Amino acid sequence: MAALSAQRLAGAATPSAELFVRIFDEDGVQQVDEPLQTITPINEEGGAPPSNFVAFFALVEDQPDYQRVAIVDASDQILAEASYGTGEPSVAFTKPSPGTALGDSVVVGWSGSDPDPDDVLEYRLFYSDDGGVTYHDVIATREESATLDMVSMPTGPNFWFKLLVSDGLDTAQEVLGPFSIPNRPPEVVMLSNDFDEIDGTIQSDFGAPQVLRSYGYDSDDGLLTDASLAWTLSGPLSETRTGDILPLADLPPGSYQVELRGTDAMGLSSAVSWPLVIQPKRISAGAEAE
Repeated sequence: MAALSAQRLAGAATPSAELFVRIFDEDGVQQVDEPLQTITPINEEGGAPPSNFVAFFALVEDQPDYQRVAIVDASDQILAEASYGTGEPSVAFTKPSPGTALGDSVVVGWSGSDPDPDDVLEYRLFYSDDGGVTYHDVIATREESATLDMVSMPTGPNFWFKLLVSDGLDTAQEVLGPFSIPNRPPEVVMLSNDFDEIDGTIQSDFGAPQVLRSYGYDSDDGLLTDASLAWTLSGPLSETRTGDILPLADLPPGSYQVELRGTDAMGLSSAVSWPLVIQPKRISAGAEAE
């Protein structure tokens, strides 16, 4: 796995001709002199990445006596450096307890230590929903706990956590599990014609080309498809249909109740329901009815 990760990083990187990493042991003897590998960052919001930002790394063989790291330029000027103790950090989870079911919110706690008192520990937390085959990044922090919103996490019986601790040079890891996450109903939201979330009585004029829209999401299934979204309309005209929209233009005037229900692949469902009022067509004084 480590070799594969190194190959993927190397394939996406460009060796720098201007910046180098040098690592020294506890006696001050230089052990590593490698060019920094640079990666062009991706702007997740679209467009070009910031011109003043660059991501870089160096892959070196781990040795227990590495103690000082320096970044130097082509003229051997030190641009940045940091010293570390030779002791390796360790970490242990303190909560939650393995074998339990996790709710919609969970506090993950741990305790880290390092024999070198001046080293600052940084942690990176991951989760796996396939028994540890693959892990997904959750948070990086210097704190010793994190509160996680589990509502969007995949459900199932084989959920694990992994924690990496680093003192800036040496790294250790710990895993915790298994946990179960019970299947939960999907999230369902009713939206207006303009895609605003509805939170009260819906008003529309008779004949107006308006529709009600839907949003449904399940942490296992993803976005719900048309067949998983059902509308139930009761009032002067009753109707049941599936799909992501409910047209309002042909409804006769009156008071209705409209329900949107989403159902996931396991058969669990949730629903929202709001009053709907279709106003009669208004005719101004002196105007002729059409």
